[in-house]
Amino acid sequence: MKVAVAIRQGTALVAFIGAAVSTACDSNSSQTDVDVALPSATVNAGVVPAPTDTGVNPEASSDSVRRQLKEATTRARPFDLQHAPEPDSIGSELAARLQAINIDAHWGPSTQAPPPPFAGLDGERLDAARAKVQATQSIELQTSGRMRLLVSGGASALLSGSVIWGRPDRSGWLLSWPDADRYRSLPAGSLLAVLREARADAASLIIPRVEAERPLKERRFGFPLLRTHLTTNRGSLTLDQVEIPEAESAGIPLCRLLLELLVANATAAPCSQREIPVRAHFEFPGVTFDWIADNFRQRAENVEELKVPPDNAEYVEHGLPSRTRPLLDDDDWVALKKADHRATLRVINRDQVAAIVTWEGTPIGFVRPHAVLNLSGLPQGEFRIGVRDFFGAELNPVKPTKLENTSELSWRELSDAGTK
Repeated sequence: MKVAVAIRQGTALVAFIGAAVSTACDSNSSQTDVDVALPSATVNAGVVPAPTDTGVNPEASSDSVRRQLKEATTRARPFDLQHAPEPDSIGSELAARLQAINIDAHWGPSTQAPPPPFAGLDGERLDAARAKVQATQSIELQTSGRMRLLVSGGASALLSGSVIWGRPDRSGWLLSWPDADRYRSLPAGSLLAVLREARADAASLIIPRVEAERPLKERRFGFPLLRTHLTTNRGSLTLDQVEIPEAESAGIPLCRLLLELLVANATAAPCSQREIPVRAHFEFPGVTFDWIADNFRQRAENVEELKVPPDNAEYVEHGLPSRTRPLLDDDDWVALKKADHRATLRVINRDQVAAIVTWEGTPIGFVRPHAVLNLSGLPQGEFRIGVRDFFGAELNPVKPTKLENTSELSWRELSDAGTK
């Protein structure tokens, strides 16, 4: 049986992203599941930097270091996209008083379903099964301004174990593979396409309008809370940050990352010293999306300096730690839904947008653009099968679908929504 659907009109968010992303395309050279070749890697001239030093003297006094870090942040230079960055060191004076903030967070559509119960599993097996269908992160921020964001959930374009690295004196990002043996540079403005299209396209960032900024009466994790509302012509962002005087530059890369999802210029306010993001609520046309800090810990003892770039990893110019894959295996399916007969669903993505396949609201697979995914072990019967992008925009309408022995699901975004 075939369940083949061509969408008559793309969602508003599809059109928004298509307009935001520039023509700089980056194919994943390690990918084996793409049916149609993607363009070779090219980069906008405006985002190709020359290697540059920060100019910060790490041996200066504490006040001087803070001032120099603030100045370096203001004039942040891009990572070189063709060559490995210079080895990173913050110097002994700053390292001697290094502190860290660890955050466990999750992100996803505001209306996403709660994690499935997996009634047949318990203990570590239950935790592992739930991790497969959630998009979570383990984040370390240090007072030096270095950030390590570990992608630890399955429902994402990036493989679990991938790491996004940032620092305040550089715009753009470093991205390392789960095995930590290689990494690459990403230009500022590329994270939107990385997460939504599994490609490192560079978008033109927009200066956001700060429409409101005010302290709140409530506190979060015991700290004063500041709320900022920003808008661009792409959407809006309500950003909550806690104020921690001793945090120094720790929150700047994470703040920039969140602004970049709005296609907002990441060097603009409210990314400043002493403030750490704890919640971000995005509103795009027809879609809402949240990033939420679930746990928050400060550490002053035994803090090991983060190196950006990471040590002992090979620099590569192309590719992404991303591949088409099921998120659940047979044991997970048995725990999720008992059935006498099992089905295989062949998912064909003819779109330019990466897709997350859902079964009764539960993410069950990730499909790169122009790729095919075979999902086996599903229970036979009629279920609500959906296809959405990373932000929750529906690429294919969620509707009752009868799964038989072998079924097929396909869709295609039309040219008036930004693709051909």
